[in-house]
Amino acid sequence: MRGALDLAPERVRSFGLDAVNDALAYAAAHGGPFDRTALTPGAR
Repeated sequence: MRGALDLAPERVRSFGLDAVNDALAYAAAHGGPFDRTALTPGAR
C-alpha cells in the first residue's frame, strides 16, 4: 500500500511502576525511532 507506515518494526517494552529505574535505563539504551518504553500499573 502506497503511503502507509509499516509498524512491523515497532517494539514496546512495558515496566511496572515499581521498576521505573529499570524503565529509564532501558529507554536510555533503546532510543531508536521504533522503540517504546511504557510504565504501566500492572506490567510484569
